[in-house]
Amino acid sequence: MIQTNGRSWRIQDPDSPFPWHNNPDEYMDWEKKCEFNFNLHNISNINRVKLAVSEFNDYALRWWEQVVTAREIGGALEVSTWEEMKRIMRQRFIPSYSERATF
Repeated sequence: MIQTNGRSWRIQDPDSPFPWHNNPDEYMDWEKKCEFNFNLHNISNINRVKLAVSEFNDYALRWWEQVVTAREIGGALEVSTWEEMKRIMRQRFIPSYSERATF
């Protein structure tokens, strides 16, 4: 959650841990909403990653922890940019046969 001037917003619906994990269109809508809000609130790149992860729970959190652990074991650096996070998430949540453009 981000608070700016007493107002706040959430990246996703708190009742749905990863509402788009089986729906590429919903994932892309979530990503666009994140982009809009990150830009609106001038969120730095590293904080974009942290903010997105802070909203994860249940399936999303377990999946992300597995990504982080696999990277650590493999000697890869921490995911530190929003662009890299989107790339990883698109690999997982956007099937190669998806008709929707990823931009």
